[in-house]
Amino acid sequence: MVARSRLLAAGPTLAAVLWLIGGGIARADVSDPALIITASNGSGSGTFQVTSDQLNFNDGVYSWSGSNIVIENGSGDTIALVESITLAYRQDPVITLFFDVMAGGTDTFFSITSGLLSFPTIQDPNAAASVGLTLTDSDVNGSASLVGATSTGNGFAYLAQYNGLVPGGTTFVEAIDSLSVNVPAGSTSTSFNSGFSIVPGDVSSMSAEIAFQLSANDSASGTSVYAMIPEPASLSLLVLGAGLLATRRRR
Repeated sequence: MVARSRLLAAGPTLAAVLWLIGGGIARADVSDPALIITASNGSGSGTFQVTSDQLNFNDGVYSWSGSNIVIENGSGDTIALVESITLAYRQDPVITLFFDVMAGGTDTFFSITSGLLSFPTIQDPNAAASVGLTLTDSDVNGSASLVGATSTGNGFAYLAQYNGLVPGGTTFVEAIDSLSVNVPAGSTSTSFNSGFSIVPGDVSSMSAEIAFQLSANDSASGTSVYAMIPEPASLSLLVLGAGLLATRRRR
């Protein structure tokens, strides 16, 4: 991620190299809706969406933040509360998500799904994903639970895919199956980091989902990062090409 950011900052010389090898430099694009939050429990279900035109764009990053978002059913009854959420799409490309939610009066299902981040094709990119989740016994009854429930049905709370919008893309990683607390007002956390690995073939889009069943009146928060960068050989080629162009210009 850092290496690609520095390359993109190299200016017109590097842009010319990218164009010569067929990549070009084009601004990444985010599908509409850019964010979907769904909550459901015994009182019904409700959805909150952020459209792509609501995103702020600054210095290569699309972002959106919100707080105290009440998810309601069709009758206006509260299903759950999104206390805070921040979503960012970097053009590197990277998807980051930060959230804090509270379940309603019965066990509540949450799904937080990114839009599809599309970008100029990267061949054999290095990819990495990390996620951290925290569960808190907010109603102080001595029990809290979080059970993974992403749309693949494999029982995980985090899903990162490429070349398609979840769940229709190809899975890069799934992580974190469950958390539990057995102490009044207690809290527990866990995290996962895939490290970088090569995704073979051409990659031109990515998306992510966090979904879980949360015990009644309890809270969960988390953060995730999902990144794609060119594989090392491509980076070396770009640096070499930039040097050759600079040499030719000096001549």
